[in-house]
Amino acid sequence: MMSALAEFVCRINYCMEEGSFELNMSGGIIQFKYYMNCMHITPPERIVEHSIMRPIDMFRQYSKGFARIIGGNYNARKAAEACETEYIVKILNDYKRETAYGAEDYYYDADEEICDGRR
Repeated sequence: MMSALAEFVCRINYCMEEGSFELNMSGGIIQFKYYMNCMHITPPERIVEHSIMRPIDMFRQYSKGFARIIGGNYNARKAAEACETEYIVKILNDYKRETAYGAEDYYYDADEEICDGRR
């Protein structure tokens, strides 16, 4: 199971630009490290909020994949593909719902979020 989790972490980390998951192989602890370069600047409030919410969003996106691997239901590739497909559907549904209220500037293009076909 640990090797499947390690493969899953490698697959989902491949295209992440703002952080990465880490897996402690001896203890099974999974964490997400987020970083932003603030050298010589004071980041705007929106950026600070994003840096707090991004790790939470990543766990929301990929937690089912971790659970599916631990439960023995999926291999790493299938779990990564399932998480990313579910995430794209969620983004599109949220976008449709929120654009009715004029909040479209809060959503990224799904192509920027998901690294299609490069795993």
